[in-house]
Amino acid sequence: MTQNTLTKTLVLGFAFLAFSPLTSADDGRWERRSAKHHYGVKKAMMELVTKEEIREAIGVYAQAWDAKDIDGVLTIFTDDASWEHFVHGFEQPVFVAQSIEEIAGMAFFTFEFNTKGISTRHMQSNTLFNELSYDQASTVTTIVITHQTEGDTVPRLVFQGRYLDDWRKTEGVWKISRRRFMNDARPPQNP
Repeated sequence: MTQNTLTKTLVLGFAFLAFSPLTSADDGRWERRSAKHHYGVKKAMMELVTKEEIREAIGVYAQAWDAKDIDGVLTIFTDDASWEHFVHGFEQPVFVAQSIEEIAGMAFFTFEFNTKGISTRHMQSNTLFNELSYDQASTVTTIVITHQTEGDTVPRLVFQGRYLDDWRKTEGVWKISRRRFMNDARPPQNP
């Protein structure tokens, strides 16, 4: 069962339960459900759908980046998006992009110079929602990034950390308005 099919199945199941006018009482009688109950279930369903849409966008980003598809990467960012890259031990970001054009430039530079001939894999998991409303959200996602060249027998871990993302629903689509990459890399130690 695909993720999309699972989501639709969950939504349809909740819709059936939520909008059925009757419910079983503790003593076996059937009672009418209140409007408050219907609103609560509808709200929970919309929250599930919203979370799944954002998780889907997180996956789109990983697949696009690993395919070195700049246009695909940019589809999940708002036009006024920003990106900050923090490294462990530094209070200020080591890199800042303050527009979608600067994010595109960072992606181009990375694809053409830093990772040319390298297979990258973004493994994102453990997404938690810190804030969620009808048009804004805030998430934290664990990220592990590997690189592998033709000569490597196994992928090499190059980054690990967290993406702290602020999301905005724009024209019915969830997009990142601010990304903070909290890189757990430690500076080299002197012997």
